[in-house]
Amino acid sequence: MAGVSAALQWWEESQLRILVIASLVIQYILLVGSVARRYPIRSWFRPIIWLAYLGSDAIAIYGLATLFNRHRKPQNDGDEGILELLWAPILLIHLGGQDGITAYNIEDNELWTRHILTSVSQVTVAVYVFWKSWQGRFEKILLAAAQALFIPGILKCIEKPLAFNRASINSLVSLGEPIRRSIHTHKLRIDPLEDFIDKATSPIGASEYLLTSATPVDFTPYKLFVDLASPSVEDRIRVLLSFSTLDGNHAYCKLQHWLSNTFLLLYTKKKDSLSATGNIPRWVVGVLGCADFLQQHWHMKSCSSSLSITKLVLQYVKDGWKHHIKDVSSYRKFNDNRGQFTLGHEGCYEDLGWSLDGAFDESVLLWHLATDFCYYDTVVSRSHHGLLCTQDSCPHAYACPAWCKRSGHHKRAIRCREMSNYMMYLLFLNPEMLMAGTRRNLCTTAYDELKDIVEEREKIDGTIVEGDEEIGLTQMIYATVDGGGSPPPGCTQQQQGGIVRDAWSIARVLSNLPEEKMWGVIEGVWVEMLCFSAARCRGYLHAKGLGTGVEYLTYVWLLLYYIGMETLAAKLQRADHHYHHNGGEHGDAPSSSHVSTAQEEAAGPSRSNGGATEEEHAKGQSATCYHDSDEIVEEMV
Repeated sequence: MAGVSAALQWWEESQLRILVIASLVIQYILLVGSVARRYPIRSWFRPIIWLAYLGSDAIAIYGLATLFNRHRKPQNDGDEGILELLWAPILLIHLGGQDGITAYNIEDNELWTRHILTSVSQVTVAVYVFWKSWQGRFEKILLAAAQALFIPGILKCIEKPLAFNRASINSLVSLGEPIRRSIHTHKLRIDPLEDFIDKATSPIGASEYLLTSATPVDFTPYKLFVDLASPSVEDRIRVLLSFSTLDGNHAYCKLQHWLSNTFLLLYTKKKDSLSATGNIPRWVVGVLGCADFLQQHWHMKSCSSSLSITKLVLQYVKDGWKHHIKDVSSYRKFNDNRGQFTLGHEGCYEDLGWSLDGAFDESVLLWHLATDFCYYDTVVSRSHHGLLCTQDSCPHAYACPAWCKRSGHHKRAIRCREMSNYMMYLLFLNPEMLMAGTRRNLCTTAYDELKDIVEEREKIDGTIVEGDEEIGLTQMIYATVDGGGSPPPGCTQQQQGGIVRDAWSIARVLSNLPEEKMWGVIEGVWVEMLCFSAARCRGYLHAKGLGTGVEYLTYVWLLLYYIGMETLAAKLQRADHHYHHNGGEHGDAPSSSHVSTAQEEAAGPSRSNGGATEEEHAKGQSATCYHDSDEIVEEMV
């Protein structure tokens, strides 16, 4: 008991010092974390930021409560009282938090009323402690220092709930209210989709908007993140024309800038990413000499093809506007493409169109497996001699498999695999962003099928290639699926390897194409799938993802909007989703544009006219898509 009493006595005497030091350490963690959280970081570090975010308020409030309780007891003159005069405003500053991490999740912004109550109560406690600590005992210099700390402390506590309120959903929605009011008062601004298409595809009509309008182009994407469609055709035209003049590098940098500003609005107190205070965390990290450490050890491995993929998406949509989009029907069909465009243009729709007929999540899984099968092509891999490729220049580079760095198709294949792996990542770890109704258990089903294949073939000699598990697994699948004949009767679909067999069928058709054409088809299908998925993800989910590191899908989604494509909010609110008063529907609305349920949306574009008609439609589209894709720069900005 004596030991417990001594420990309690020690804690009673030292708890205030410990709380102040702990609060200071947490503020340093949040200072660094406010920079690191804007990027994909190691999974072990994000919980540390989360705990520091939760603990910062708790420790500061506990410290102020301890100060309050201490003043209910007789005070002793000395250094303790002098420190308490300064600790109250310091804890108040800590309670205001770091400017770079106001909200950890987007849901925190909706609790701004609770933070107002907390701020008022804690400011009151701090003022009471300050008044009780100062009894005219201290020098005027010390008193002036304490007062100087109180002013920013109170301001930070007031600023925090205001920042929450500014980033709340209701506040962001109110940004669009002037536009809606102007629509109601000026009926002439309500133009149908046909008017938008006509003006966007007409050089004369488009130029009139830029020449006659003196209003600067507004690129702020805030209303998109709360699922507000842009109702003004004039605004959409001006944004489209201004953005379409940018090349891939400038477009990528613009997207980074606008997403950065949106992050600052939703999750920080800052209003301008270029302000001096906005660079303080980065400056501190640089001064401490740990910037390289953060980049190497805290960040996930970045995608080397993100810039080039952005260029592919931009070129794909530009070619669509130039060669395919002529009216409302073609505009909607182009928005609903998820691989049909490329397959039809390359003459592969008859053989591979079935792979896009089912649910979108199943198509993603099938093409993910097929991409890996083509990447680790077994016929080329088994005849490949690595020693011939150790030279600086290999005359047989185009005979090497795609996974070999000397292959002439290696960069394009890597780009395809990165898109494939990213879409698979969304399917397994973030299915709500891929599309509503996505089934995560498809990954488990495919895994079980692959596991059965491995268990069946692991005892067969010559099946596994030592030193490379991917090639060995591909060879086992080849021996089982392609060389093993039909599955025995009575087997379940999992035992038959239904998903794996379908994916292998896709890969077999692709492998019969010339390698240049094969990777062009795979690349085109993944670009379309990426656009299809991005356009069908809610803006709120994109905003939510900004708090954990920007998803690349958000880049694509924002790019599609700026280049004139249809977001989910606009798709759900367009007129052809509703019936006329006489019960009839709009006659020009294709079945693929009707969105009523997640299952219909996942089913993709309608093919009721048959494969040949769809292929003819796709062949009539741009013949220049992806023409210069091999010349795209592979490095990120």
